[in-house]
Amino acid sequence: MTPKKKQHNFKERLNGEVICGIWYTTNNPTKKMPFYIRLDNATSYEKGQSRYAVAGANNEALIEQSAQKLRDAVKTGNVEQVASLIEFPISVLVKNKKKPLNNYTEFINNYSLIFTKPFREAIINSVPHNMFTNANGIMLGKYGELWFNAQGKVYVINNYISTTCTVTNNKIHRE
Repeated sequence: MTPKKKQHNFKERLNGEVICGIWYTTNNPTKKMPFYIRLDNATSYEKGQSRYAVAGANNEALIEQSAQKLRDAVKTGNVEQVASLIEFPISVLVKNKKKPLNNYTEFINNYSLIFTKPFREAIINSVPHNMFTNANGIMLGKYGELWFNAQGKVYVINNYISTTCTVTNNKIHRE
């Protein structure tokens, strides 16, 4: 007996490392199902090599301890600890405008504008272990909210990234 071949259509474009949309079979187009798929980690490395070596980091423990410290500091509201894990200067989005921050004090003074509630939640809900990495650095957060360098310091803060993708009434909504 030959298995029946199923055909499927995908009617949404790929947006970064996330696909969300509506799944349905062509032989029953009334049966629809919303879906959300996210790629967490696709890093490969040689046995015995640091999983973060591609980013120039040979000390996995340092990277993961820094990421854990930062996540815990965001969770507890320890602004000074967060600032101590940032490499300056760094550019961030403040009130929808790119703003360079040159030092610890400038960062502290702008912390609440950078680490908004949804951004803090994204960091708190991230996993600071087995993080995605590439030649640009080591990523913390589902959507690349923070990037660490080989020394375990945050050198990129993407506090503008949309983290909302919902499907209601068979329509896709992104904010």
